[in-house]
Amino acid sequence: ATTPVFKSVINKITEACTLYGSIGRGLGQKSEYSTKQYCQCRDYILEFLNAPKDKYTVIFVNNTTEGINRLSNILIENRNDVIITTRMEHHSNDLPWRGKCNLKYIEVDNYGRLKLDELQYLLEKYNGLVKYVTITAASNVTGYVNDLSYISKLVHSYNAKLIVDAAQIVAHKKINISGNSKDESIDFLVFSAHKMYAPFGSGAIVGLKETFERLDTDLKGGGTVDSVLDDSEILLSTPEKNEAGSPNFFGAIALVQAMKELENIRFEDIEDNERLLLKRTLNGLNSIKGVVTYGDS
Repeated sequence: ATTPVFKSVINKITEACTLYGSIGRGLGQKSEYSTKQYCQCRDYILEFLNAPKDKYTVIFVNNTTEGINRLSNILIENRNDVIITTRMEHHSNDLPWRGKCNLKYIEVDNYGRLKLDELQYLLEKYNGLVKYVTITAASNVTGYVNDLSYISKLVHSYNAKLIVDAAQIVAHKKINISGNSKDESIDFLVFSAHKMYAPFGSGAIVGLKETFERLDTDLKGGGTVDSVLDDSEILLSTPEKNEAGSPNFFGAIALVQAMKELENIRFEDIEDNERLLLKRTLNGLNSIKGVVTYGDS
């Protein structure tokens, strides 16, 4: 859910308010400063997720919901494309795909876990037709954390690509988008700032640069084109071609500052603290007659 804003994030936004200018559209000192800072935010996000700059790009969005909607608009090339999702998803990773493709669902078991045998069954049944598997990293209902390493290897073994809704996990667990091998990598990852101790109105898609370069953008306007004629236009390269209009400079600054603060706290310490809280909660719940807990715990 929505988190309070780190004090360091508030301070960073306040500082930036005295210095900001137009991003990529001006020659003045403030404009150059803002453009440089904005580009450095992309670089930091890639570093934060262990995403190589030659393979991945960062597209800023307003939130996870917008990010997944944009992916559904950009990535689906044919209505017969098979997209697999799950019954565990937030509406934000379900509704955007409906009506645009051949959408299939993986069920959950009585403990709230994904039936991964169904994923393999669907991948086998529609072998060659499945373009993407889109899945949450963690349930927004139970908090159950999916085994992304296993899922990624399975998805890639059928030459499909993996999209991950990371909104519920990004402030709790260190994410390695590259995995321990190519087969374990995540192809597209989407998350929001307001769930990682930054304000509303910012988030990011981190995805394969080659795919965004190959496919058309779903938004056009200022900042997306190199040149325009009456009967044609030449788009800039990604990510610029995918960000129409004046960007949310403060959102990018706030998001990255929150990431830096989380790294200062250390994800290992965050996980240790959450395990202690979970243990205490489960001990209390299990002492109450009739309470059923879901997941592996």
